[in-house]
Amino acid sequence: MADGELDEAYRQFGDELLLEAEFSGDTQHMCFFKLFSEVASDNGDTADMEYTPVLREGRGGYQIDGYAIDLDRGELFLAVCAFNNDSTLRSLNAVAMEALFRRVDSFCEKAVDPEFVREIEETSPAFQAAYPIFENRRKIRRIRVILLTNAVLAVRRKMVDVGKTVGLPVAYNVLDFARYIDILKSRGNVEPIEIDATIDQWNAIALFAGPCPRNQLQILFSGSAWNIPCRYIRFLRSSIAGTERQGVPAGADESEQRYYRYCPGIAGHVFRL
Repeated sequence: MADGELDEAYRQFGDELLLEAEFSGDTQHMCFFKLFSEVASDNGDTADMEYTPVLREGRGGYQIDGYAIDLDRGELFLAVCAFNNDSTLRSLNAVAMEALFRRVDSFCEKAVDPEFVREIEETSPAFQAAYPIFENRRKIRRIRVILLTNAVLAVRRKMVDVGKTVGLPVAYNVLDFARYIDILKSRGNVEPIEIDATIDQWNAIALFAGPCPRNQLQILFSGSAWNIPCRYIRFLRSSIAGTERQGVPAGADESEQRYYRYCPGIAGHVFRL
């Protein structure tokens, strides 16, 4: 995105943030966290995180602004914010970025310290985040940290850096304003995907392609294209023989019924998800 377009997007974002804060009664910082963390979650960078702003300045300081724990995967997700309400788009340099990541590492070290957990006020955001981490410290196998910022990174970097803290592997990621806007823009686009399936004898190709509506899969079959809601698609890596299912599934709408009638072979490989 060109600099001018990004600047305009930033001005619009600032206006929307002010309206959201006024409407909800939340602080701009909290509204910013909600907007950015939602995009991060939808994009697969994090799980859904709870807002827990924790900040201690000075020597030995620490900071996080949100957390989530996925016990099934043994993952701890931590977010730290670099939010500013300036009227112009700012940049974030590598020194500031690394300093924020070190603050998150410091909080991790505190959260597994029983003395720290005992001393902090139980109603504080610090306790709300630290106590679940402390209680589940033996179940957590890896940590994923994300920096949320409405600035733009001043340096090129890998999407994800790796490190280690409290004896666990850590992945450090950044969602800056430029990436935030790119993700939002991509939501309405149709992008090619690769499907892990082969139905060679039917010469079928599956792909997202215009003018296929969003959330539908276009099946190219024998020169004809059919748009089917993605929730009905599951391709199996097998032959048609022995797996074909006859008839139209209950609840299929008119377009889906047409698909099943005209493409019975492939329909044998389609199941409601």
